[in-house]
Amino acid sequence: MSLDVILNQLKSTLRRAKGVEALAFWAGNGEWTDALGETLENEEIVFYAEGLLMEGTRLAWQLIAEDGAPDHLRLYFWQESRPEFPPAPEGQTVLETVEAPAP
Repeated sequence: MSLDVILNQLKSTLRRAKGVEALAFWAGNGEWTDALGETLENEEIVFYAEGLLMEGTRLAWQLIAEDGAPDHLRLYFWQESRPEFPPAPEGQTVLETVEAPAP
């Protein structure tokens, strides 16, 4: 799957979930760690993901909802093996999970 196809999927998710921000997580030592300590604004998400995908980093994302409405996006990045995704925070649900295929 090409980089453009993956990024278009991400853009489609962001169009459906207008205005959501994203939290970025990196796989390390078999678990997910918060990579940024802050959120990415909606307009930064695709640019951030594109740069890492171009370097060969793997990507998945989850759209998280609260009360049935999109709340935020979780971006997951890894190099070798991917740990299991963490559960949604209490009171929230996962609306969508997309994992980009290996390059």
